[in-house]
Amino acid sequence: MKTIERRLIKKSELRALAPDKDNEKNSEKETKKDTTTVEGYGLLFNTLSKNLGGFKEKIDPKALNNVDLSKVYMLFNHNYDKPLASVEAGNLSLTIDDKGLKFIANLDDSVSYVSDVINQVNNGNIKNCSFSFDVDTTDDQAEVFSEDNGETVRTINKIKDLFDVSLVTIPAYDETTVKVDKRSYNDYKNNEMEIPEMQTVKTKQPKETRDFVNYIKSRGENRDGLTTTNMGSLVPDSIMSEIKDFNAGKLDLKSRVDVRPVSTGSGALPLVDSTAVAHSKEELAENPDLDNDVKTVDFKTTTYAGQIALSSELIQDSSDVNIKNAIIKDMAVIAQNTYNDKIVNVANSQPTTTIASLDDLMSAILTLDPRFKKEILMDTNMYAFVRTLKDNTGNYIIKDDSILGLPITVTNLVQGAVIGDLNSAIVLFDRENTSINWQKFDSFSEGLALIMRLDVKNVSDKAIKHVAMASK
Repeated sequence: MKTIERRLIKKSELRALAPDKDNEKNSEKETKKDTTTVEGYGLLFNTLSKNLGGFKEKIDPKALNNVDLSKVYMLFNHNYDKPLASVEAGNLSLTIDDKGLKFIANLDDSVSYVSDVINQVNNGNIKNCSFSFDVDTTDDQAEVFSEDNGETVRTINKIKDLFDVSLVTIPAYDETTVKVDKRSYNDYKNNEMEIPEMQTVKTKQPKETRDFVNYIKSRGENRDGLTTTNMGSLVPDSIMSEIKDFNAGKLDLKSRVDVRPVSTGSGALPLVDSTAVAHSKEELAENPDLDNDVKTVDFKTTTYAGQIALSSELIQDSSDVNIKNAIIKDMAVIAQNTYNDKIVNVANSQPTTTIASLDDLMSAILTLDPRFKKEILMDTNMYAFVRTLKDNTGNYIIKDDSILGLPITVTNLVQGAVIGDLNSAIVLFDRENTSINWQKFDSFSEGLALIMRLDVKNVSDKAIKHVAMASK
């Protein structure tokens, strides 16, 4: 993924010119459309910016040498959903002169949002320009930092791509919208100085994230930078971290159980009993059975695959960020649902205690070993039962989402209720190296298969109870 930077130009000489009717009549290519010419400078050379977060910036007059300008768009506020003009369409002309990059655009007045922009330019509400670009990171001299009168100056010597010139409403360099990779700046400073967060927004993604998006855009053909196994290409750590962030605040049973990363598909893992205590030599000599606090638990991971269908429109027409975010959302949903489902299956498989009253439920809670940290997972039917119970005076007995001080999590993943200490009772053996594979699902769809390998075991019958309502 490219590191796209945007810069605002205040003295851009932006102006809208009245339509030239004579030229329209004499034009070799007649058109019925009314057009308004907008011109100005989208980029200025040797013009020092305001402070962009620890440094100022200027663009060398040779920075645009050899840059392909044939794909450049004119936009309003960098919004590709509503283009104003483009070089490819023939209604945007870009010229490099001694001052900078001059543009002349013939805007179609018949398009409502274009007409609105033209009116705002004429009214003076829009009078500035901006441009989006990325730097050629393969050239060490593409950007150079230096000191000038005690200020750090970043000189852009070589632009790789120019994406758009935009008409913008922001009145000057807005330091909170500047997008620039600060790594080279920190390298130049060679110290621990951090650019203030309110002044710089870092948009450059880690290389592994760029490699991940390239894999998707190539439909699984480009695997450069990704680790490949017999199950597919491993999802990079940076993507897994974003998946975790996406699921924050949702029901995440994985975070409540004992997770043990494993590197093999099967094996045995020694686990210390959750009620283990230390014993003296004398105690062990007198009673050898006390030395049973460590037990070996066998595991065998199962492979699970979830489908993420991807449209050609998403892959071809969306930005790298939008592609990544769409995939992360789907991956996060599949991953969390899979973990929750497998964990709950083990919890629901516990021997069931049947209850017919609130007293029975209280008894089930109170008879659990007090050494365990308890919580309650409860389906909506049982929740409705306990929350509508009233005492002899007609007041509700349970007045908040807790029973005996234990928090209640309402979820229909459980059947009835699961009470106790999930972390002590259930172990998740997780291969963690989640993989993706590009697959054709059927004649009409293709996309990613998200591959997970895990096993879930109950390791302590004492730590949790499964409770169900008695049949009426």
